[in-house]
Amino acid sequence: MHKNQRVADLTLSTGGRILAADVMNQAHMPVGTYSDYPALTTAKLQRWMETRTIPGERQGKDRIEKTLGCSVNDAMLKSMGVRLTDYYWFKDEHAPGLTWKDVNYHDNGFSQEIASVAIYGNETPVVDFWSPDLTTDGLLKKAWVISLFLLSSGISG
Repeated sequence: MHKNQRVADLTLSTGGRILAADVMNQAHMPVGTYSDYPALTTAKLQRWMETRTIPGERQGKDRIEKTLGCSVNDAMLKSMGVRLTDYYWFKDEHAPGLTWKDVNYHDNGFSQEIASVAIYGNETPVVDFWSPDLTTDGLLKKAWVISLFLLSSGISG
């Protein structure tokens, strides 16, 4: 999906590999992924999808996967591939009423469980995969956190 536009139907293997892609809306495909040759489109989408998750060289990736109980690729699919920085996501065919408004982190917030693993080394099993940490690239350990600042007004004397 690109926001609420249906872009392509993907057939995935149990390991999250794209087996086939049926393009529905070429104009909304991620930049550089469309080709007139379906097999090439599938390969380009696979490479694009691999950029949507924690890279293999990320500091602490092994610890994160151990705590998640699955690969970061599988965890990324559990969180629908939602990112803070774009409007693409993977919509499950069994949730037809789901919209971008329902899933984006800006309107709905996110879990801090994976951040506590990635940054602080917490090894408590993660049960809430709803986190942009699964779709943040880069090699250094990092995590998104929600920070609330309270501002007071007035003059103190």
